[in-house]
Amino acid sequence: MRDIDLFKKYENMMYGILDKYNLLSKKEDYIDLCYIGYTKATKSFNGDKSSFGTYAYKCMEYELLTHLRKEKTNSRKLNNNLLSIDYEYENGSIEDTLISKDDLQKEITNQETLNELYSAIFKLNIREQYIILNSFNLIHSNKNMKEVYKKLGISKAMAYVVRSEALVKLKRLLQKNLV
Repeated sequence: MRDIDLFKKYENMMYGILDKYNLLSKKEDYIDLCYIGYTKATKSFNGDKSSFGTYAYKCMEYELLTHLRKEKTNSRKLNNNLLSIDYEYENGSIEDTLISKDDLQKEITNQETLNELYSAIFKLNIREQYIILNSFNLIHSNKNMKEVYKKLGISKAMAYVVRSEALVKLKRLLQKNLV
């Protein structure tokens, strides 16, 4: 008999939590979460730091808030997906999203230019290649000039001289290819 009275007491607490978050109108959807929190509280309560009532309240509230956060996150994901779909169809046809012939030609030209640049770079000596590729981040190494000249075992001034000479050579090599 005492267990039933105790459960009724905490059932009222569950309704209080739902009321706190304005969820009483949807109590059928959320009361189960409070029951889960209550069950977890009965299984894990040890009585060291607080009373069972306080502990149970926090467990029930935690279950409810965790679920509400998940719902909110899922709702945002769904809304973002729907917005992106609406945007795609609202602002034009599928042809508008495809690459145009002019853009494709520009992309091919850019790729050919890059290929010529790399071809010219690889005609330089190893030290010049290393300095050019790293100082202009052409190999995505994110090294600064200090790291580059230390790796080569040369001074900062010498690294800049080598880089300047390599750039002059590159310019000549690229001009030869254009003519």
